[in-house]
Amino acid sequence: MNSYTFCQTIYLALLVFSLSIVGNAQAPKSPKPIIAGVVNGKATSLPKPEYPEDARTAKTSGKVGVRVLIDEKGKVISAVTESGLENVSLRVSAEAAALKATFSPTLLSGKPVKVSGVIVYNFVAEKSNEEKLAPFAVSTFLTMVRVFATDETRLKKEFPASDPLKSQLGEYPQFETEFKAIVDLESMPAGERVGAIDRTKIAIRAKLNPSDRWQFDLGVPMGEMINEFAQFSDESDDDTPRSWQAGSIQNKARPQHHQRPNPLCPHRISA
Repeated sequence: MNSYTFCQTIYLALLVFSLSIVGNAQAPKSPKPIIAGVVNGKATSLPKPEYPEDARTAKTSGKVGVRVLIDEKGKVISAVTESGLENVSLRVSAEAAALKATFSPTLLSGKPVKVSGVIVYNFVAEKSNEEKLAPFAVSTFLTMVRVFATDETRLKKEFPASDPLKSQLGEYPQFETEFKAIVDLESMPAGERVGAIDRTKIAIRAKLNPSDRWQFDLGVPMGEMINEFAQFSDESDDDTPRSWQAGSIQNKARPQHHQRPNPLCPHRISA
């Protein structure tokens, strides 16, 4: 190798080295994405996911958490379910919706950066009218039962162990766990019944969302009002009214008995 060739080789090596330094200085590596938590509240647009027919039919409800990667412009470039319901169609629907979400750019030291966060979707099955009114109906029912829980005569008349407790409460499977504490109410010692009913009401109320809790609370005065009406009707239908016992001569004929709906079980008729 002559001196000219050697110098040329050295020159090329220095040129390549210099260009690599300049290239690294001009194109620094992108910083790692910022790791965030739930980012629902940061979205500028958050489309709702579709509710797949199979999940709707099965009334599948619950949450799905989707891990998203948001680029420097605020666009979601990847979405993968990482938690929540196992229903495949709900997960696919959540991921599809997440990819359509948009965010404002996130800046770090004045420069836009990528963000990794979670979008949480809550799928709520549509309720039937009976299910919508269940908190109100249950609260009304338990409030009425509580009033005469220690009245053996009335308890046997309105609430025989052989009939409506299990069937009445069986209409609300969502509260089955809580109802187990009072399903054999008549067989309990009288002094324990009110406490058992109160604990059941507290347990049911605690599992309700704010809207259903409002319904549940409204059922308390309704139950008390219906119970007072039932007591008044019982006194009016008594075979020997107080005015007769006092020797009143204003009424010559005995009062007629009329059939009336049982306030606890409308399908039953009390004399």
